[in-house]
Amino acid sequence: MRTFVSSLNSLTVKLLGISSITVLLIAGAGFYGLSSSWSSMNELGRIIEVDQAHEHAVLKISINFKEQVQEWKNVLLRGYDKNKFNKYLGKFEDKETQVRKQSEKLLKGLSGPHHKTSRQLLATFINDHKTLAEKYRQGLRQFEASGYDSKAGDKAVSGIDRAPLKTLTTAAEAISKNLATTTQVALKKKQQTVLFTLILIIIAIVAGAATYAILVRRLIIRRVQFFGQRLRAHYRR
Repeated sequence: MRTFVSSLNSLTVKLLGISSITVLLIAGAGFYGLSSSWSSMNELGRIIEVDQAHEHAVLKISINFKEQVQEWKNVLLRGYDKNKFNKYLGKFEDKETQVRKQSEKLLKGLSGPHHKTSRQLLATFINDHKTLAEKYRQGLRQFEASGYDSKAGDKAVSGIDRAPLKTLTTAAEAISKNLATTTQVALKKKQQTVLFTLILIIIAIVAGAATYAILVRRLIIRRVQFFGQRLRAHYRR
């Protein structure tokens, strides 16, 4: 009898142990899933925040560049008046400086292999913008030398803004595409984490249930064996 009670107590302890371990495994898997999901959400938020800032920056550069071109046209159209010449030339130079500084700042911020295409396009635009500045100065000298004839000034720079603007537009498209791609990758990573967590939980439940069933079966068999022995002993008497 004492042997049976001892065996029963031992099995009970094992059952409680298996139950506790199963609960801990499920809790651990759940914690892992929550922690990984939180990390993925933070990563996704960072990607969106940074790449949206890049997207906003390149669009701002594009707007300022268009305004720079417009201010140049104002110089040519209204520059016959000395006061207006200085006014619009000042605005042109301000926009030119803004475009240069903003482009260089954005180029430094486009780090990582996923921004390779965007970096190359922006670097091309920056070089073209420097060349453009020289040609604008050449056109300005011709404009002044001709007695402020707009045709003379426009001849030196006619159409030279189209290629840089196209490059800038392509860079903006590349940044937008990269934002969409990296967002999809981050979301896929999150989905994989959730799936992996569910698999871990299922494994923990199945393993715990199987072990529990085995121990319960052993308990039942031992009880049957015990009562069988008791009955045989009784009839022998």
